[in-house]
Formats: sequence, C-alpha cells, structure tokens
Amino acid sequence: MADNATNNNKLYKHLSKSLFIPKKERLWCISHILNLIIKALIYGKGVSKLERSLIGASDKAKFDLMRQRGAVSKVHNIVKYIMRSTAHREDFAENQAQACIEDELFN
Repeated sequence: MADNATNNNKLYKHLSKSLFIPKKERLWCISHILNLIIKALIYGKGVSKLERSLIGASDKAKFDLMRQRGAVSKVHNIVKYIMRSTAHREDFAENQAQACIEDELFN
C-alpha cells in the first residue's frame, strides 16, 4: 500500500464510507498512519517499558509478552509466526487461496 497501489484505493474507499472521510482529505501514506495506530494500540502508554522488556527476550518470551497486550498484539503474534519461515508463508497462502475459492465474497 505504500506505493499507492490499487489496494490503497480500495482501502481508502472502504474507510471513507465508514469514517465519512471527504476525498480531499485522502492520505497517500495510509500504511504509515495505520502502522502508528497499531503501535499505539499495542504499546499504549507503556511503550518504553514494553520495548525494554522485549530487548534481548527469547522468541517465546516476546510472544508471551505480546499476548498479554490484547487482541491486536495477538494478531501481531500470528503475523510474526506466519512470516517466520517460508513454509509458514506457503501454508498460509495456500489456505488463503482455498478460502477465497470457497467464499462467495471473492467470486
């Protein structure tokens, strides 16, 4: 989305309907804004304390710390797990493709 691809346009149209954002207020750097929002949701006011605890922690400890931060952090863990290896990414892509075939929304 950072390169203003078609996905960015689709996301903007969806968000503008639900958030009533006028066209003149369009942000081309939406991926950066979303990144900042997600970080605020994950870290909240305790950014420095959480970041200090993550430094030098094992992968398991990082996953456990993030799991305690709520739903957004759990999604963060899922993404980290999927992106961790080529096999995980391939399995995810295969399952996603199968889900798209079976879901009427994607027909």
